[in-house]
Amino acid sequence: MNPKVILVLDDEKNLVLLLIKELEKAGFKVYGLESKSIGISWLREHHADVNITDINSPFMDGLQFLKALKADPDIADTPVIFWSGNANRETVLEAKRLGAFYFILKPSGLSEILASVRNAIGGIP
Repeated sequence: MNPKVILVLDDEKNLVLLLIKELEKAGFKVYGLESKSIGISWLREHHADVNITDINSPFMDGLQFLKALKADPDIADTPVIFWSGNANRETVLEAKRLGAFYFILKPSGLSEILASVRNAIGGIP
C-alpha cells in the first residue's frame, strides 16, 4: 500500500522540517514548501491527500490559499488543516466557512496534528 501524501506549507523552514520528520515517522510521505503560491502549482501537478498550512505568510495568506484551492476543481477536495499561532476567532470561523477541514492553534502537540491528519484521510496511513 502506498503511503498517504501530505503537503506542508509554512514560511518557517524549521517548522516545515520538524513536521516532515514527525509525519514521516508516522508513515506518511511528506513534502514541504515555504510558498503557498508554489503550493497551489505543486498540488495541480502532484497529488496530496492532506495539506497543512499556516495563516500568515508573505504574498499569499492562508485564507487566500484556501480560496484558490477551492476554486480549482482539480484540487478543491484536498483537505486543508490550518496550524497557526496567530489567529483570532474571526479568522478561524472564516477558514471553516471557506472549507478548511480543521484548525489547530499553536502551541499544540504533534499528536493533535497527527490525529487531525488521520481524521482527514479517514484512518491510518
